[in-house]
Amino acid sequence: MAFGSPRREFDATSVMNTIKTCMALRRLLLSLAMGIIMLYVPGCARTARNGDEGKNVPAKSIQQVLREHTDEWMAIAGVVGVAEGKFENKPCITILAIKKTR
Repeated sequence: MAFGSPRREFDATSVMNTIKTCMALRRLLLSLAMGIIMLYVPGCARTARNGDEGKNVPAKSIQQVLREHTDEWMAIAGVVGVAEGKFENKPCITILAIKKTR
C-alpha cells in the first residue's frame, strides 16, 4: 500500500487555463488598486485647490519667514543670497543661486 496522496496528472490545456486565470485575477487586482489610488489622489489635491489650506495657519510676513529660514537656505550648495522681491507685482522671496538648475 502506498502512502501519501495519489499522483494527479495535468494536461497542458488545464495548466495554461489555470495560468491565464491567475494572470487575469492579478490584472483585476492591480486595476482595482490603481482605481482606488486614482480616486484618493485627486481628493488630496482638491483641498489645496480650494484655497482654504491656510485658514488655520497664522500668516507670517516675508520678513519673518526670511529671518526664520535664511540660514537654512544659505546652507544649500550654490545659494549665494536671499532677498525680498516682487513677482507679478506681488511680494515674494527671492533665492539667489550661482546658476539656474531647472
